[in-house]
Amino acid sequence: MKKTLFVIFLLLSSSAFAQGPDPAVFSFTFFGCNRLNDKGAEKTGSLSTANEAQLRQDFAEISKIAPQYVFLAGDIVLGLSPGDTDLKNQLSQWKARFGKASEELKIVAFTGNHELLQKIKTKNGGKDEIPNPPAYSFWPSSMKDYIAGNNGPSNAAPNPDGLVGDESRLSYTFQSGPYFFMILNTDTMIDANTIGDIPLKWIAEKLEAAQNDPKIEHIFVMGHKPIVAPKDGQDPSGAESILKSQGNDFYTLLNRNSKVRIYLSAHAHEWNYSPALFNGKIPQIVAGNGGSPPNKNWQKPHDYFGYTLVTIKQSGKIQAYSYGRDIPSPYYKQKHLPPSTLRASYTLYPGN
Repeated sequence: MKKTLFVIFLLLSSSAFAQGPDPAVFSFTFFGCNRLNDKGAEKTGSLSTANEAQLRQDFAEISKIAPQYVFLAGDIVLGLSPGDTDLKNQLSQWKARFGKASEELKIVAFTGNHELLQKIKTKNGGKDEIPNPPAYSFWPSSMKDYIAGNNGPSNAAPNPDGLVGDESRLSYTFQSGPYFFMILNTDTMIDANTIGDIPLKWIAEKLEAAQNDPKIEHIFVMGHKPIVAPKDGQDPSGAESILKSQGNDFYTLLNRNSKVRIYLSAHAHEWNYSPALFNGKIPQIVAGNGGSPPNKNWQKPHDYFGYTLVTIKQSGKIQAYSYGRDIPSPYYKQKHLPPSTLRASYTLYPGN
């Protein structure tokens, strides 16, 4: 029965996106947060600290859709340790297990807080996250095969965003035909403690240039942390989202450029679509349901693991589809995973 359902899924995917009266001319998939927690890594013996069973199934299903790009939106490994030893071991194991996927799929992976930050104890006995400087230089060298650009901000003069170091391959842009992609490091290092920062001056410059380029039709912006986290409907601090002090300005920049279609993010372990934030019109998708333990406020029957597919149709219509499968118990269960089914869909452009 499961095999039959999976075959049906593949047939529907092929017919819906490659054929029909309005076929897709370009597509990409997007999801983040596939890393296990400590218990999950211990129970599964995952040296990569990835939820490997879920990731393998995602790649198998996505390969049948054959999108132009597969974006992995951070937290692909557990990380959060000081220095780069644990990160080096985990990413090495990740590449050993999933490097072959890049031969069939054009994978673009970018950083989340688990790749760039370290967890520390606070004076009151709690825990906090701060930048982990060695990780900022290690990621570009280790994951060079999964980085699609090198034109990002750096600390070279005049350094308007106040960066500590060169992040030209952590935040960057690239173009594929008329489609323009902006990748953001949402934990840009500007000092020893601040998290959730983004390079607003650099973003404004690149968006304006893309907006004024007649060869560019659509702009897609993505980063690990959301502008506003869906958790309890709050507008939290940089621990759960982009810094609150930057969120409104960033969203204003997105709305100022008419070619921007969406902001895609992860970080919160759930799937959420917001048609607009503040007083704007640009939608935000949170697709942090790649395989990490789901948020407590996102539980059955609404929770699922999976990926988001964005298609540009021949007519110019842009649509987002959320595909997923029920989360097993425990969430890191490795066998007998169900196939993905369509859970949600939204038209991103043109709007109603």
